[in-house]
Amino acid sequence: MAQIFSFEHSIALPVAHRIQKALRAFFRTSEAGAWTVDPTQRDDEATLQLIRGNWETSDLPSIGGVYRVPGYARWVPQHGYLANTVPMLLNVTVAEADEGMRIQIKHTALPREPGTELREICETAVDAELKSLAKYLKQAFHLPAAPEVTLISSDGRTCVV
Repeated sequence: MAQIFSFEHSIALPVAHRIQKALRAFFRTSEAGAWTVDPTQRDDEATLQLIRGNWETSDLPSIGGVYRVPGYARWVPQHGYLANTVPMLLNVTVAEADEGMRIQIKHTALPREPGTELREICETAVDAELKSLAKYLKQAFHLPAAPEVTLISSDGRTCVV
């Protein structure tokens, strides 16, 4: 049975023009692994719905005629599993907030392999990617400091990453 690991974060920013375009550019070229538009999801102006990793075809119909199920992460001797091959979904939503804008980011990993090793690998990759995103947003929008990335825990509490 497949496991599902979710990692939810938020980033507060002052109002920024063309934030969606900047986010697409970052995730398309992410050092942790390039994301592409998820062809099985309906286009939504408010939310970027992206996908990366190894996926296999399925016999079940889906939106847009694309069929997929999570594949297997690639194992490399002396390195272990490659994080960018773990089947993952990414939802990025930008909303107005009192202090400017809030970016909600949800990474969902769907590895087929059992165990906690892949959770740790995914968590490390997500943390590194979000640190890079904060630096990118600082540079792209000429902010005085990198924005703070906040982990949203499953029980509703938050803590800074």
